[in-house]
Amino acid sequence: MLPSTEFVPCNLCGSQTATVRYTDVKRIDTQLTEVVECDGCGMVYLNPRLARLVDNFTMNEAYLREHYLPYYQKIGILTPTLELDAAANDQFHQSALAEMQPYRELNRVLDVGCAIGLFLKAARADGWDCYGVEPSHALAEYGRLHLGLSITEGELGQAGFAQNSFDVITLWDVTEHLLDPKATYRLVYSLLRPGGLLLLRMPNWQSLARELLGPEWDMFVTDHFYYFTPDTLTLLMKQTGFIPKKVGADGLVPSELDAIVEKLGPDAAAEAVARLQGDTGNGRGSTLLAAAQKPRSRRDRMKMAGQLLRRGELSDLTAEARTYLRWFLADRRG
Repeated sequence: MLPSTEFVPCNLCGSQTATVRYTDVKRIDTQLTEVVECDGCGMVYLNPRLARLVDNFTMNEAYLREHYLPYYQKIGILTPTLELDAAANDQFHQSALAEMQPYRELNRVLDVGCAIGLFLKAARADGWDCYGVEPSHALAEYGRLHLGLSITEGELGQAGFAQNSFDVITLWDVTEHLLDPKATYRLVYSLLRPGGLLLLRMPNWQSLARELLGPEWDMFVTDHFYYFTPDTLTLLMKQTGFIPKKVGADGLVPSELDAIVEKLGPDAAAEAVARLQGDTGNGRGSTLLAAAQKPRSRRDRMKMAGQLLRRGELSDLTAEARTYLRWFLADRRG
């Protein structure tokens, strides 16, 4: 029996009208699905799309065994016998852990869509109290049994976490899988403490790889429901209350480089790499990386400013003042 599908409006602006960008994409299994771009705000999404995430292949045991675990074996985080190489895993997540360090107050981090919990394992080694949420039973169970992690199985809204209870919340390669990104980001906002950090990673729609590969881009899959650009991701963060701190695009995924070689030849692949290293490559990398902050209340901001001033931490005080000004202006604009 075919999985149920549904037509949806744009998740960002609610527009019902969109322009078709690709149709009959081979890597998308749902019938009649097109890749469309909202005429109102430029958001790109699948329509029609799966009505239930549980119907997708990535939720089952076969995905874990045939795709997920072999990938992390290939890049060296899991050994050939599926043991965790802790040093490799810590190194893989080092940049994110360093970015989180200044936000350690409650010492709690939540990874939404945590899969088997490799990021949480690295964060725990760095001293964080770690929590994960994962809708796939197979992935969540593997993380609990083999990595000893606290992973709640199901959707974020069912997890029962208290408001304002995390310093950092991460969504690594998750936003594109959300049936309702705006609703999820609003929930994340409520769970993050004032002044807390949101970290994000997802495919970049305006990547050079997508331009070159077209419908053969390997980011086209059945449960990648939304495709963000730096602009549409910034809009999503602002609409849900966050202050964007950075939004950038990085690199070229190795599988995409291989696909460019196969489709267009090695010269085209070399040219793509060169373009991404130059000024013309700005915003054209394969992966969007973003950070945002939940605003502090005026009272909390004044308290923090006083503490920074008394400690003589003037550079941090200046950064806090700039963050407050961005929040104030965004709040004034509604």
